[in-house]
Amino acid sequence: VTLGGDQLTRVRMQGAKDLKALSTTAQGRLAHLEPVVCELWHLKQDFLEVTNSIRLFYGKATAADQGTLFHLKTILKKKPDVNGKVKSNFKAHSEFLCLVAKELIREQALEIMDACAPLIPANIKVATKDRKCVIRDEIVFKMMEMFGYNEGDTSLPNGDHDELFNYSCQLCQWGIHFLALDDTAKEGDIKRIQPNLLKCIPFFYSHSKLSKYLVECVDIILKCESSSPLSRIRILEGFFVNRKGGQGNNVEADLVQEHSVRHQKELIRALGANKSDKAILRATGAANLVTSLVENYDTALSVPITCIKGSNHGTCTNEKDMTVIRECLRSTRPFKHTPGRKCTPHKFVLPKFKVNVSKLLTDLKVIIDRLSYGLIDGNSHEEDEHGENDGLPDI
Repeated sequence: VTLGGDQLTRVRMQGAKDLKALSTTAQGRLAHLEPVVCELWHLKQDFLEVTNSIRLFYGKATAADQGTLFHLKTILKKKPDVNGKVKSNFKAHSEFLCLVAKELIREQALEIMDACAPLIPANIKVATKDRKCVIRDEIVFKMMEMFGYNEGDTSLPNGDHDELFNYSCQLCQWGIHFLALDDTAKEGDIKRIQPNLLKCIPFFYSHSKLSKYLVECVDIILKCESSSPLSRIRILEGFFVNRKGGQGNNVEADLVQEHSVRHQKELIRALGANKSDKAILRATGAANLVTSLVENYDTALSVPITCIKGSNHGTCTNEKDMTVIRECLRSTRPFKHTPGRKCTPHKFVLPKFKVNVSKLLTDLKVIIDRLSYGLIDGNSHEEDEHGENDGLPDI
């Protein structure tokens, strides 16, 4: 039976199996509970938290620098929930990062179109399909080369150093990978899980070589590669759940479980003090159904979502937000080389160049050896701090 959960669940379950390792029966050794893996929504949450950390892209000191995350959040005055604390409101932060990443990519496309104007003939509309494909490929390759998607090096020579350009290019790198994680979950594409995890490793390592979810990425890949083909498929397919049916409606399995746990906690809290185990089981047996009935009742009475207890993100991204960010980026032009342009958090290097490759390989070998011997990583015992509602997105 494949077990999944957050990082703390995996560590506790692995510790329980270690305590029972000397049992004389397979059932006593919990041999049927194998493997135990960390689920993908918690990994995506940690990736988003790293992106919005003060150390990286989201800092109050950047409020005066146009084009930075904090400045864009400031001009969107109705985004008070975007405060850098991802675990208290995941949905608001994820929507904001996706919005900014898409607009930055659009700005890159506009900038490269201006630079590649000589490559586009005047009669492009009447050109053949093959000719249009050739021109398109030339523009795309030039865009990838200019903005660091090929080699990852977007820094300019010392004499022409443009800190805002570096900041924006690297924010695009993180934003595009978060969009890839989100799209993989919605599509339920199991073929992209391991490539995404491999891509996550340098990102997490560049933030901290002691990152807990760096270990989880390696652990999932090891268990997929060392399992039989059938077990590997069971592990990968168990990461996603489609509750509503249809294409593109998949969600991470641990996100569904987090919602279920939250619904049960609300009912347990309503029981008050001195409740028995039997009362808890009876009250929480239909927790999801009770929550569904309450939501339908609120919808029938036209209760605004901001008035519902536990809802801390009632405003979604709209066209006005896109227009505001688009106009700001067009006036700032972060992807136009401007020698000497400064940005407050100026020490930005892409993960590929920030890490020492030989040191990364050495640290990865240590992690792989520990995981191969079934040892629990020493940095994995800290429990994540969650808010009362955990800021869960909708499912």
